[in-house]
Amino acid sequence: MRRILITQRIEKIAKDYRDNLFKNRRSNFVKPKKQLQDLFDDINNQQGLKYENWNTYSQYLNNIIVHYDELLDLKPSKFETYFRNYFNVGKDILTDKKWIKLSGREISFSDTVVKLMRYEDVRNKEIIPYLEELGIRTCVYCNSQYTPAVHVKKGHLLGGFELDHNWPKSEFPFLCTSFFNLYPVCSNCNKWKSEKKAKFVLYTDDYNQLEPFKFYLEKGSLIKYMLYQNPDVLDIVFDSTDADLLKNHKELFHTDKYYKAFRDVAEELVWKSKTRNDVYKQQLIQSFKKLFPRRKSDINRFLYGFYSCPRDIHQRPLTKLQQDIAKQLKI
Repeated sequence: MRRILITQRIEKIAKDYRDNLFKNRRSNFVKPKKQLQDLFDDINNQQGLKYENWNTYSQYLNNIIVHYDELLDLKPSKFETYFRNYFNVGKDILTDKKWIKLSGREISFSDTVVKLMRYEDVRNKEIIPYLEELGIRTCVYCNSQYTPAVHVKKGHLLGGFELDHNWPKSEFPFLCTSFFNLYPVCSNCNKWKSEKKAKFVLYTDDYNQLEPFKFYLEKGSLIKYMLYQNPDVLDIVFDSTDADLLKNHKELFHTDKYYKAFRDVAEELVWKSKTRNDVYKQQLIQSFKKLFPRRKSDINRFLYGFYSCPRDIHQRPLTKLQQDIAKQLKI
């Protein structure tokens, strides 16, 4: 919904993830590179095996082994380059049933790679503290549902989210545990997107690309609401200056209809725009000096019921919608 700028802090989080992945596992825990190497050796030790794609599988595994550490914190801007140079084998090969027959495995080559790279262990444990450190508490695609990392007993964390691969793991298994390819999302968005590739990319190096989407109330519907006080007439518009991105997001996540369900939130913003002016704010501050924090953003959060700083959009559901409509209403 709102992109995250790749700063030195974000790079450090990704590097910590890379350097500490599976570091605290038991001694009998077999790490990904060892599992990948064992399969690579098995492939190359089989004599007289006739299959035209066998060498392709061997090379794919070898490229993961060679580049494994750098893949873990590979920046999104380099995904395409690595795919083109090392992993462009075609989806048909990744899912070819001949692999199952020749390898004696019960799953496709793509799923085999994902399993050997221990994605499930990353999802269930390894990635959670780093997503908590990022401060992502809502679905990055819709910003309408919570996706928190929750502390449970003995210092363990529980991820209250589903994990989506922006570049689908069925087609790009080499990125299945890459930090910048793992997005915390809600169940709805994850199911709707499935194995399709979203044009929205969460991380960016470009400060000017942080806000690809915007919400606003259609002007005519706002006038009708003021006349009839009927929230059903409020028309929440989800828009973007990037037509292809908007089309893709609408097709994947059904945003045309989805945000219509939050007309009551928009109505409350209209109420607040008419009742909570600067005079009212100053009266509260003066009357309850000890209660209110000094930061303007915290005072606004109390008065208007949402985070007012763009950097806090991932803190609470519907913050992006509320911020944009509030700006339109001059709150």
